Amino acid sequence: MAFNRTQIEDIVNKARERGAPANFRSLKLHGCDLSNLDLEKADFRSASCHYVDFTNCNCKMANFEGAGLMFTKWKGSNCHRTNFKDASLCDADMRGVTDFFGATFTMECRSWKGLKIDPGFWYGFLFYGLLMVPPTEEAKEKLQIFLGPEHFTVLRDLYLTRQV
Repeated sequence: MAFNRTQIEDIVNKARERGAPANFRSLKLHGCDLSNLDLEKADFRSASCHYVDFTNCNCKMANFEGAGLMFTKWKGSNCHRTNFKDASLCDADMRGVTDFFGATFTMECRSWKGLKIDPGFWYGFLFYGLLMVPPTEEAKEKLQIFLGPEHFTVLRDLYLTRQV
């Protein structure tokens, strides 16, 4: 079944009336326009969302566990504490996402292959390597040199203020 914009908005509005998050679990939403919707805490577990437009959505704490998110668009969306565990983000365009703090990603190829993100987030993901105990002091120094003094200092100071 293909969903149109009216049906999608109906799902969101009925859930809001019940005081519950929208439930898109296991639905096939291929190519749907979800732009500008409030999808906070929405359930997209195991949903097929390839080519979906999430532009300017509030996806705070939404659950995309196991969802297919290939070729999706996310500009202007808030993904604070969003769960992307086991989601396929291949070729998704997440440039312009306003917040990734606390988001969960699975460390496998289908989470990262072809994913487009803003430079700040890209450097931020690389910086996680410096939060671990490096295999050697030389490896740590090389990563710091690669990041460059400006990126390294900004990221170090930012991550020092984050709660662990």
